Amino acid sequence: MLILAAYLRPNIWNIIFILIIMGWPVGARITRAQTRTLKVSGHVDFARVSGARPWYVVRKHIVPDMYPIMVTTIVMQSIRAILSESGLAFLGLGDPSYPSWGTMIKYAISYPMIFFTDAWMWWLLPAGTCITLLVLGFVLLGQSLEGDY
Repeated sequence: MLILAAYLRPNIWNIIFILIIMGWPVGARITRAQTRTLKVSGHVDFARVSGARPWYVVRKHIVPDMYPIMVTTIVMQSIRAILSESGLAFLGLGDPSYPSWGTMIKYAISYPMIFFTDAWMWWLLPAGTCITLLVLGFVLLGQSLEGDY
């Protein structure tokens, strides 16, 4: 991710492209493994033996059972994207014209003597708190959505 961000122009669309390119294999691997597990489960075999067509089996038996794992994967990928974008912006590999909490932390850290004054409370703390609360919000949202099924 760092190598791609370093070679591409610092642009918000390039950052989105990098996050998509580096993030989709994780979700695809988890989804594929769960689908292969469900494919050989008893209720899917029974539906197949009963004469159900393949698309009916997928639509009625596999996809509904995939909902909890898909919600978890989407939430985890969202958290990963938030933290990755903040990290890239902190390292100076993000879009400088796009406001980012990582850029705010980068500029706060570069301020001389920030930790010896009260400036850290107003420069560093809000950005770090916002990142933490957003990630916590996604975790709680994922738990509440997963608990429904």
